[in-house]
Amino acid sequence: MSTATTELRRFLTITGQRFNNGQSAPEMFSPAVDAVRHELLGSPQYAALCQETGGGSALLGDAGPVVVGQKARSG
Repeated sequence: MSTATTELRRFLTITGQRFNNGQSAPEMFSPAVDAVRHELLGSPQYAALCQETGGGSALLGDAGPVVVGQKARSG
């Protein structure tokens, strides 16, 4: 697993925890991590990663709440 993929896992874990607490998604902190996210979007591997990190389907969409370079909002 690459460093960027490991960091993506951490980011999705934090994002899932925030969603579960009724908070918005955190800002994406790294273009490299976001690039990995975009490479994986729509794949079974990404879906499994979202489920494993606790974010579930809230993290699956490309146009969803996780946005680079600005404060993201969900809901």
